[in-house]
Amino acid sequence: MKKSKLDIFGRLGNKTNDIKFFKHLLPTESINIVEPFGGTFAVIKNIYSDEKYNLFVNDTDKQLYEVYTNIDEFIKFKIFINDIAGSCYDNEKKQVDFKLFKSKLTEDVKGHKFYDFIIKTIINRGMIVKYLKTLNVHIFNTDIYKRITFTNVNYIEVFNTHKYDENCFLFLDPPYLFCDNSSYQDQLDGTDTSIILVDILKMFNDVDVKCKIMLIINSLEIIKYLFRGFIKSEYQRIYQLSKKKEQHLIICNY
Repeated sequence: MKKSKLDIFGRLGNKTNDIKFFKHLLPTESINIVEPFGGTFAVIKNIYSDEKYNLFVNDTDKQLYEVYTNIDEFIKFKIFINDIAGSCYDNEKKQVDFKLFKSKLTEDVKGHKFYDFIIKTIINRGMIVKYLKTLNVHIFNTDIYKRITFTNVNYIEVFNTHKYDENCFLFLDPPYLFCDNSSYQDQLDGTDTSIILVDILKMFNDVDVKCKIMLIINSLEIIKYLFRGFIKSEYQRIYQLSKKKEQHLIICNY
């Protein structure tokens, strides 16, 4: 079966279109591949899907974890929602009539466990602007979801589990500093996400850490200073929705 390049679900900031900028630095010799800030785990999907790799994905977002571990149910419900949206498509305006769409949603649909997630990540991020054609469940190869060990724990626990494994590669795509992280579930009990960068820096500076680590983060002078000596390169990203241009740093401990 030919794999579709369409993501089953999308999230702001996913790295699918960025991989070309750092692909040459990804350590394909590592066996255990870990994404502690999972999101759509684009690097694992696009680079490490071969069965020779052991795959680990973590995210503190409980709803996203439910998607990971119930992917077939999620796809069926997404297709059902897409069908409803398709029936509300306005050919003149070239977009979904959102008022009509909302009126067609029954209480049973609104009560589905994936409803809020789909409305937030799919409807509000494009479906009402540009109609996404109905997706057939069979175009997706979901085998990789069955192979991944998914967790829903604090990132520190993931770090501590893998940091002494010399056959491990950690790909880090955490919430960015001084950016709108409202689409992310809080990674912490508090609101100061800068502690994540502090914890990552400790990993980079710990001589006992054996795993390979790559961090992709927005380019700020404070980050350049803190991670000086580890920065391999940087690239410019253009966000699809806002068209905003932003520099990203590629930071590695190898």
